[in-house]
Amino acid sequence: MGKASNLVLFFILSCMVAVAQTTDVVQRTSSQPNRLFVVENYLYFTEQTSNKLCKVRLSSYTPTPVDVVNGIHDPSSMALYGDELYIAIAYDNKISRIDLSDNSPTLVDALSDLRLPNGLAIHDHYLYYTESQAGTISRIDIGNSSYTPEIVVEGLSFPSSLALNGNDLYVSETEGNRVSKIDISSDLPVPNTVVSELGAPIGLKIQDDLLYIAVKNENKISKVDILNGPQVAVDVVSGLNGPTDIAFLGENLLITENYGKKISVLGTLVLGSSDLCVEEFSFYPNPSLNYIYAANISTPMPFTIYGIGGEMVLSGTIYPNRKIDISTLSSGIYIVVSNNTPLGKIIKL
Repeated sequence: MGKASNLVLFFILSCMVAVAQTTDVVQRTSSQPNRLFVVENYLYFTEQTSNKLCKVRLSSYTPTPVDVVNGIHDPSSMALYGDELYIAIAYDNKISRIDLSDNSPTLVDALSDLRLPNGLAIHDHYLYYTESQAGTISRIDIGNSSYTPEIVVEGLSFPSSLALNGNDLYVSETEGNRVSKIDISSDLPVPNTVVSELGAPIGLKIQDDLLYIAVKNENKISKVDILNGPQVAVDVVSGLNGPTDIAFLGENLLITENYGKKISVLGTLVLGSSDLCVEEFSFYPNPSLNYIYAANISTPMPFTIYGIGGEMVLSGTIYPNRKIDISTLSSGIYIVVSNNTPLGKIIKL
């Protein structure tokens, strides 16, 4: 499938229709996407092999990766505190930060001499982090410039990612094949198993009281209801290629497929719910059998119409108060695009 087809499909998944399969958003040639973090309309992702932090603007019709920071050895998880994005850099054994308000951000070390830092999470003014080789979760007060580490819990089996739900801190234990949780409000927090018998769980995210888990060795994303129980892992999507992390854009599930060298999306949004749609444009009548008009335009503009498979079906010029003939199109949902910007959907009856 070509680049244009993938981009159209991504827009469809992002702003309109629910499907039960993944679509590629970012495809890399040699580097391996590792972890994800969404900041407004930007998706930040760390890359192994190429040793860098990248970002893509997801509201763009052509989401092209841009390098943010280079020369970081095996960057892993991220966490945001104000404008500062903290990054666990595993093979450099440190946690660093960058200022996202800076157009050319520079890495500033926060902690060093760690033992394979991996997962990050922020609660209030505390940064929690895992050290996979040490089997620990520790924390620092990032509101205090001294950054004095404090061990929270020990004895974990290669702790990787972290996810917070109130005072419950969830941790994936990759070599223990389980996900555990601790109560960080406790004076003596103890890990309790949430779900086990997972094949190398890594990335964790919580959405609507559901814990999503990237299960790398089983090539799938699973979920657990952490509110109602019983806490049994249920498959969300399988047939992936080494998933290591997940992130949400609205209710769209973004996935790093580490072995596949790509980021894919599982669309779950209902019609008309996306923040990515260009609200100032609309088409009427919609649905329509034979023709549509474009509202809110004052000058001619080029247009292309794509089907839900990403194929181009019609192109031309939109004129104010002049109809577009769609009578030859088959019944279904289509996307109207102008100058690489998705304008919205139309439904052909």
